[in-house]
Amino acid sequence: MDNQDLFQLWQRYKLEKNNENRNILFQHYSAWMRKITSIQFSRYGTQQIEWADCVQNASIALIDSIERFDIDRGVPFEGFAYTRVKGAIINGINHSQKDKVALQGIAGAEKEFLEGVHLSSDPDDIFDSFVDSILDLAFCKILNMNSYRLNTVSANPLD
Repeated sequence: MDNQDLFQLWQRYKLEKNNENRNILFQHYSAWMRKITSIQFSRYGTQQIEWADCVQNASIALIDSIERFDIDRGVPFEGFAYTRVKGAIINGINHSQKDKVALQGIAGAEKEFLEGVHLSSDPDDIFDSFVDSILDLAFCKILNMNSYRLNTVSANPLD
């Protein structure tokens, strides 16, 4: 697609705001988006996140950028969208690392708890010891649920 065709497509999208034009724009900029994703994934990617997750985050940012872009401002689309696409990839990598660290911490606490569980040899104390152990385990599970909820809620509505 040459520059004139691209400009006309942007004009049509601005007037009509339909999915067909947006999808054509998305396809046009997909290779550019994947190039950014590849660079960021090679720099910051870890074992906690997959390539496909980075592409998905970048794709959502690309769609968002297409919807917000104003061709009349005279700014090239790539300049407008670059920071948003790159930021979405890096945010996704950061969130996956935080989730893994939180889950490792909780799993470690549960393991430590289970290793420390022992029942008394005194028959009168067995029930009390068992109940204490169950309550401690339930408390670990509650912490696990609350930690997961806190890590999945983002303060930034664009993340």
